[in-house]
Amino acid sequence: MNILVTFLFIVIFIILGTILNTKFQKVPTALFQVALGASFSLITFIPNFNLDTHTFMVIVVAPLLFTDGYKLSRSKFWLYKTPIFLMAIALVLITVVIVGSIIHILLPAIPVSAAFALAAILSPTDAIAVKSITKGMKLPKGLMDILEGESLLNDAAGLVSFNIALAAVLSGTFSMIKATNDFIFVALGGGIVGLILGIILIKIKRIFGSLVKSEPTALVTFQLLTPIFVYIVADRFFEVSGIIAVVTTSIIYNLERDVLQEDTLNSEPSLLIESTQTTMGYLLNGFVFVFLGYLLPDIFINMYEHKEVTITTTLIYSLIITISMMLTRFAFVYIFYGLFQPHIFSSFQKITKVLSERKFDTGNYSRLEYSIIASLGGIHGTITIATALLIPVTLTTGEQFPLRTTILFIASCVVILSMIIGAIFLPLVVKTSNKEYLEINSIRCEMINDAIKEISNNHVPYVTSIENDKKTDLSRKKQIAYGMVVKKLMEQEIYYSNKYEARQIISDIQKIYQNILTAEKEKLKELSNKYGKKDFSVNILKIRLFRRSKLVTYSLTRQVIIQMKLSLMELKYKRQISRTFIKNRLKKKVSKKNEDYDNELTNASSILFSTYRENINEFNNIAYSVLDQSKDLYHPRAINFLNSILDNFNNVLFIRFMSDPSTYKNEFYELKMEAIHLQKYRIMTMKKLKHISAEDADIILRDLNY
Repeated sequence: MNILVTFLFIVIFIILGTILNTKFQKVPTALFQVALGASFSLITFIPNFNLDTHTFMVIVVAPLLFTDGYKLSRSKFWLYKTPIFLMAIALVLITVVIVGSIIHILLPAIPVSAAFALAAILSPTDAIAVKSITKGMKLPKGLMDILEGESLLNDAAGLVSFNIALAAVLSGTFSMIKATNDFIFVALGGGIVGLILGIILIKIKRIFGSLVKSEPTALVTFQLLTPIFVYIVADRFFEVSGIIAVVTTSIIYNLERDVLQEDTLNSEPSLLIESTQTTMGYLLNGFVFVFLGYLLPDIFINMYEHKEVTITTTLIYSLIITISMMLTRFAFVYIFYGLFQPHIFSSFQKITKVLSERKFDTGNYSRLEYSIIASLGGIHGTITIATALLIPVTLTTGEQFPLRTTILFIASCVVILSMIIGAIFLPLVVKTSNKEYLEINSIRCEMINDAIKEISNNHVPYVTSIENDKKTDLSRKKQIAYGMVVKKLMEQEIYYSNKYEARQIISDIQKIYQNILTAEKEKLKELSNKYGKKDFSVNILKIRLFRRSKLVTYSLTRQVIIQMKLSLMELKYKRQISRTFIKNRLKKKVSKKNEDYDNELTNASSILFSTYRENINEFNNIAYSVLDQSKDLYHPRAINFLNSILDNFNNVLFIRFMSDPSTYKNEFYELKMEAIHLQKYRIMTMKKLKHISAEDADIILRDLNY
């Protein structure tokens, strides 16, 4: 029970960190999660918990890297493979040597091998942290793709380097030649094991998938267990890098998702796997930062009690190490700048053009600016923390690991400092992309308007009728579906406006509709006095107002209240229709052989709805009149939205009362898919004609599967 309470609080803090980031976007989510984790350790009624380091690698780090590899864009990875491998392998090894030497100079008590182990801990980067900081900014072209690919591969390279350096610390001897040979053997072995296991597991997955077609969750479970299985087999049985094996297997799974189309065609398993992997990645990434925050107070207390090195000195050393890593990164990117450009993989004509103009396609960034952004983008995060936790408390001789607490403290400080420095300086160097995002949103709005026009051209308006023939029944279903799809499209268009404008539009919608409601309630009061409060048609008009209010209510509390009132009112008046139906049956005394329940129920409804039909036009006129009077006072898009609601739902609101809502779900889904298809076709056409960049098109297409 205690462990469940603990994990519940961790998940709450993960989500709370995300919420705080949406409010304070300049502060990375990870920093909030670290702070919340620190407060978590101070909550007295929550029991302490410890997580074995190897268990941490198996159930947290391996699945996290598998998720990153599974979601990796292979086309971008291949395009930028040269800079990615340079950053992930060459830069990691250079960083380990340079920064490891600096650490040994600053802290002579740490052996060279332990200093190299700490440098290896600090070498992995975190592209997720960079994304959270650069949200709304336009990085140099292709740099984020390079950072993502680097983050995936240098996690593995850093962990392999750490394990080799750690083995040297534990054995008491260090040889550069032996370390290099071990690195090649462990890394190459991990890649081969991951490749073989990936191919075997894909075959098993396909067989397993054919056996559990009706249970896609079983297939999801199989995939979630894959990284754990691969890591254990590679690490324990073959004694090679389990992390590299997991990354290799994840890329094989990534390839299988696109090349072998069965999962893609069967949308339920593929979508379920995709969403589950994303959720797992989010939770595991957040867990690591909350866990770091949870450990920080204890690390701080141990630093204070053991006095291996003073806290002030350690903080200064952490800053020096952080700056040293950034300078190493800056120099590396500046020297190899030419290899970071996509033109070297392009056509001969493009290469010739670039060389003749001596201008690289980096999004209007100079060589110096590009290198500075790349160095600031080397933010450390999840894997750095996870690797630091792998340091054992004692050596094989039984002695304490040299300055273990200090190493953990430095690793934690470097992670936090890299985020703070990135959060402060990246916005100063990176060009903001507000204009470009506004252009993307204007394209989205134009695309939505075109979709509305297209489906409107094929739409035949429903004419009010109580008759229940098949043609009319199909017509009313299509009208409800059409109204709901258009409403959702128009709401999306509002959402893609400037956020302040969107708030103003929603506010205007509420104000105008409140005026309409006030005027209609006055008319309803007049009818109530004329026919009586219990009159069926009066109460159906009241239900109609409630149903329309649901369409323009964006408060969850109000929605619940309206739904409860509707349910009670509709139950009451459906019983009244039933009683009228039974009375008609008794009067006619029709034999069971000639029964026509549908026609008789329709006749019963017609009798009760007779007054309703007489008054509905008056209510429509009242609503349109208020809308006309509001044209010069409120936002035109608010007027258009409400006008659409009135046009599309006036004649079918009572049908929603009469019919089971599920009866028009098929029509709604078909029309929704048509709207999505129209928008996708428009974006693909614009992309093909070069009216929109491939990156912007991908952003829009990614958000289209609503």
